[in-house]
Amino acid sequence: MKKVAQVEPKISIIIPSFNQGQYIEETIKSIINQNYKNYEIIIFDGGSKDESLDVIDKYSAFISHLSIGKDKGQADAIKKGFEIAKGEILYWINSDDQLSVSTLDLINKAYLKTNKPSVFFGNLDIIDEKSNYLFTKYLTPLPFLVGKYAVQRGLFGFYQPSFFMTASAYALINGINPNLFFCMDNDLFKKLSEKSINFIFINKTLSKFRIHQNSKSSNFQERSIIERKIIFGNTTIKDKLLRIYVLINRAIFYMITLRLIKVINSKYKIPWLP
Repeated sequence: MKKVAQVEPKISIIIPSFNQGQYIEETIKSIINQNYKNYEIIIFDGGSKDESLDVIDKYSAFISHLSIGKDKGQADAIKKGFEIAKGEILYWINSDDQLSVSTLDLINKAYLKTNKPSVFFGNLDIIDEKSNYLFTKYLTPLPFLVGKYAVQRGLFGFYQPSFFMTASAYALINGINPNLFFCMDNDLFKKLSEKSINFIFINKTLSKFRIHQNSKSSNFQERSIIERKIIFGNTTIKDKLLRIYVLINRAIFYMITLRLIKVINSKYKIPWLP
């Protein structure tokens, strides 16, 4: 049964930002250039000292809420953004990443087909400092039979820039953990997987993730490992066996969709990306 809802439910987009002035304009433009127009942009800038605020001011007509000033970090900004968001669908994008063309339309179509709290996830393009396309990171549906449990154990994850959720799903958990520096997304995925929520795979590229010299993903891998251990605990023998099962499930999907070689090649190009 289809959801009885407005044709274009509001999508709340949170942008945490700090000294990404050379990239944030492309982030904003990737939103306002979507065909889908029922969105709100909420920006929390942690006190940038570069050109960020000049760029933000240039697009002030498109911004529903702007907070400028020192905060407790990225996770704190995202949490505060979700607390004031008015949309039926919630999303955050970092100020150096971009939405892909028609992403909001794809999310809307998926949203209108579900009648329960849901999350929506898809594939991810990798781009460089100059926004040149490098390669695509592909995902799959949740593994058969053990999907949510695999998420809870950190054996199946998502690409955060390509991850959306309904406000009703977010309301079921205690929100973003503001004390995490790097893995607030993995903590969010785990908490959502513990609830009665639909995990809906959209087999399209939904966003573009930028690799550059100053990105957190490039510079804080050790901290990521520490936080993942806090979230998921120690790896057990059961986890190791389950990981093999998950990999087999993913490999079968990639073979069916003729993507296995692309997936293997992407792993060689940047090994630390999941």
